[in-house]
Amino acid sequence: FFLSIRAFGRGAMKGLTAELVDKLCSPLQGGRWLTELAERGQLVDKLRPLRRLAWARELNLVAGESVEQWADELDMHRKEYLTLVEDYRKETDVKAADPKLCNPLSRSAHNPYLKIQANEELMREIWKDVERTFPECEFLSCDESRKVIQRLLFHWCRAKNPGNSAPESYRQGMNELMAIVFSVVKQGEYVGSSMDTETLGARLCGSRHNEADSFALFVKLMDRGLRPMFMSTGLGASRPARSQIGDLPRSRLGGPGGDQVPCSAILARCQFIYEQGLRSFDEDLYEHLQRLEIEPQVFLLRWLRLLFCREFELEETYLLWDGLLASARCPPPPGSLRYSLPTNAGSDALAIISESQQASDALPLVDFVAVALLRSMRNELLPLDQTDCLRRLISGTSKAASSATALLEEARKLQIPGAAAPAPRRVTSAAPARSAEPKEPSLFNSHGPLSFPQAGPQQPRRLPVHTTEHQGGALPEDPLRKGQQFLSAAAQGAQGLLQAGRQAYAKLASEQAGAHPHLGFNSAGNDAEQLAELKRRVQAAETERDEIKRKANEFIIKKKADFAEQLAERDRTIQDLTDRLAKADAQAQRAADLEVQLEAMRQRVQALETPSPPAAVTTPATPSEMADEI
Repeated sequence: FFLSIRAFGRGAMKGLTAELVDKLCSPLQGGRWLTELAERGQLVDKLRPLRRLAWARELNLVAGESVEQWADELDMHRKEYLTLVEDYRKETDVKAADPKLCNPLSRSAHNPYLKIQANEELMREIWKDVERTFPECEFLSCDESRKVIQRLLFHWCRAKNPGNSAPESYRQGMNELMAIVFSVVKQGEYVGSSMDTETLGARLCGSRHNEADSFALFVKLMDRGLRPMFMSTGLGASRPARSQIGDLPRSRLGGPGGDQVPCSAILARCQFIYEQGLRSFDEDLYEHLQRLEIEPQVFLLRWLRLLFCREFELEETYLLWDGLLASARCPPPPGSLRYSLPTNAGSDALAIISESQQASDALPLVDFVAVALLRSMRNELLPLDQTDCLRRLISGTSKAASSATALLEEARKLQIPGAAAPAPRRVTSAAPARSAEPKEPSLFNSHGPLSFPQAGPQQPRRLPVHTTEHQGGALPEDPLRKGQQFLSAAAQGAQGLLQAGRQAYAKLASEQAGAHPHLGFNSAGNDAEQLAELKRRVQAAETERDEIKRKANEFIIKKKADFAEQLAERDRTIQDLTDRLAKADAQAQRAADLEVQLEAMRQRVQALETPSPPAAVTTPATPSEMADEI
């Protein structure tokens, strides 16, 4: 377990040394020095173990003037965690409970068995995500680390985020935040003698404090506006209709004259980043995403909840979080972007927007990092259609933003009013083309025809592997099912496009007929030309629909063939393994028979080697004895 720390990369094995502790205690260093190192992205190599204490200071876990005071403050937080662990032990101790209440059939609220069942359900819910957390990291993917992460999340949910059920208390994504915190704590572990627990280094970052310190850091991190980001409920009565691109609710406020309000803090924050942040700094990209009807929460939910940890590798994530947490100690500059309140918002909506504003102020650089990341993808996103835009937004970081430090620098410029100029507007918007061949424009759409995923190999992405559970384990998601879902969405889009064209054609025709009842259609001059152009567009839409059907059929046929080949290969593998198993069973049976025969031969040899007892010697009878016998 301890050797697996090698997976953290260069310089991670050494840990916090006495030399670093002495340097930290010098008058010219201290907490301000740690903050400056974090802001500049210099917590690397030999200074890397200091990140544990830097995060503790940036999250206000320690606030003393001296390092010795930090040790005392950390001891207080550790006692709190130990108290939680002890309370849990007493709560589940059925032997010490009242026998009248401690009954598996009792439905009393104080029945320890009911609490044990609820705890076990919560542990199972957490483990579903923990067991697939950062599988590429040897340290975080070992069983011991996963058990620690599960235990930490369990105690946090019980103490800091209780709910009526396990899914209400724990949400997917918390596991990745906890894993990053735990890995940073492990990197900053003091490497002095394990027997010496009274030195300052051992008191600050001793290995026996790793679990308690991880819990305390995670509590402070979630209090920095992250807990509301995991809440998806709010104004249930005014919940918007289902989005056309998925199960997520539409977050827009409806634009000018709209009557929709955000129903949760996370949606209000997505709306703020999209409508005010991106629109202020890159209006072209904002309008492009709006034309494609791409909802901001589709990609911003993951960015905000996980603090971009899936968009970067672990090493870059540490540097990015250094800058994000360091910004927590700095108030937003005057004149920076603020939330705007909708005119039709009620008290509940105002409370939600206020909560979202507080979350943005808690880590003020996060919103601007999201805008900077979108701007870094600008040249990639503008030529793409809806499908490819969505694929690009959820596939990971941009090549232009491969460095976390560069992204932080750009976000800081955006945060200061007037420091970063908006992106230049394009004179003409280029239609996204999938090939060099000229195509008929789609009706009411300047972004080219709908596209399908290429059949060739694609670059791997840092996304979790979706699996379908069954009795034999987990199998990869059925590619045929994915193809059918994509085709269904494409068919609905094409059908809506054609229907809109027909309705527009009929409306214009009725208007012309009403304006010139005695002339008919062909006597309207320019209007007739417009009708002809509209009719041509409708025909082009029908042609495009037929092309979509043809590509869809080709796509289904290829995916069916690929899936059939995968099944055949799996069957061949299973048959090969079955044959090998049968052969191994036969060899094992033969070995057992030979063992029995060998044992029988050993017994026979032993019997032959054992000497038989000597025969009794008889003495011939004397004549007198013979006479007496007669």
